[in-house]
Amino acid sequence: MFLAYALLLIPSAMINAASQELSGRDNDQFAIFVALFIGEYLIAIFLHEMGHAAAVLIAGWSVEFIAVFPLGYRLKTARLGWWLTPYADFGGVVMFRATHNRDRARWLSVVAAGGPAVSLVTGAVCTVMASALLDGAAATIVGSFGAVSFFIGLGNLIPFRVRGVRSDGAQLLFHLRQA
Repeated sequence: MFLAYALLLIPSAMINAASQELSGRDNDQFAIFVALFIGEYLIAIFLHEMGHAAAVLIAGWSVEFIAVFPLGYRLKTARLGWWLTPYADFGGVVMFRATHNRDRARWLSVVAAGGPAVSLVTGAVCTVMASALLDGAAATIVGSFGAVSFFIGLGNLIPFRVRGVRSDGAQLLFHLRQA
């Protein structure tokens, strides 16, 4: 788990460069850095969780609850609120109901891979956009967002378990062994 969070040091260095470019003054730089990091991290986690949700829907199952800490949305009651769930303390969670058991292990593998896949693709697309299409502060911000997304995807593929909750990588390995 430490390695997963240590991977965020690389995009944070890029965000630091973006904050320097956006801020002409040193006293504003830290505030801009914090705002960019938190904003980019939450958006990247949201997209990651949407990847899991899309995989659940592709499997033909139903999404019950989506959380990006500390916000959660309960789909059945269409209720948005502050949810303190032990499963979202590292960023986010998608809870779903498996309505069929056909190729269950294979579909659970697809669901586990959905989040990291979206994160890695988002990271690659943003990196290409930043290097080929944009320049200045926009390129730095899009590039740092790409780095955050990429390293969230990469970090989630590392198999680990915390308080009984498996990372996406650990779930993927577990379900691939059962398939």
